[in-house]
Amino acid sequence: GSEMCIRDSLVMLHSFARQYLKLTPTGTADLSIYGDGGQVAGWARDAVSWAVSAGLIVPSGEGTLRPADPASRAEVAAILMKFSSLYL
Repeated sequence: GSEMCIRDSLVMLHSFARQYLKLTPTGTADLSIYGDGGQVAGWARDAVSWAVSAGLIVPSGEGTLRPADPASRAEVAAILMKFSSLYL
């Protein structure tokens, strides 16, 4: 489908921060502590790790990140609001 997943939205924001805001997103999280942390694609690992450490996403109640799940409008809005409060 053409749905954006959570991982894709985080990679996009990570890239936006670096390329357009000229920021160096810092902070990493140990993704292995999450039940599905190993499912984060290699190309998205830095962005997802940064997003978790920055609090842009919060693990689910089951202790998972759901990186490949479709991102709802509410989830994207929450991610953008947190990003905006931290970096803009």
